[in-house]
Amino acid sequence: MSIKMGLLIGFLVLAATIMSQGMIWVEVQERCGDQMHLQIPIPVSLVSLAVAAVPNDEIVRATKDAAQWLPAIEAACRELERIPDTVLVEVHDKQDNVRIEKRGGSLYLDVDSRDEEVHVSFPVHAVTDIVAEIAEVHARRS
Repeated sequence: MSIKMGLLIGFLVLAATIMSQGMIWVEVQERCGDQMHLQIPIPVSLVSLAVAAVPNDEIVRATKDAAQWLPAIEAACRELERIPDTVLVEVHDKQDNVRIEKRGGSLYLDVDSRDEEVHVSFPVHAVTDIVAEIAEVHARRS
């Protein structure tokens, strides 16, 4: 009994650790063709781990064109964390509707078009942390 309890507690601690930074949610619903419906939850901690696993040279190479903008992007992300909940972008035309809003510490991107419906949400702090990590790699290389 104690081995099973130890394994269960270990699993719960691991799951809580993985989930502690929040989740990225991606949902896609096609309206034509196969009408695929896809829902993907991605723990932010796994994304951070994946970024940390990328060799620094590859990060620098992949982001070299954006390097000059990293301080501005990082500052914008930090400010986005501070602002109250609000709609940032809303576009409507004859066929498509796009809405980007900050709500409860997360960004929500919703696209509703003739062909599909797409919803993506992620904690703002996740973007801030990843941009800061990339900026740190560039700073060490300079």
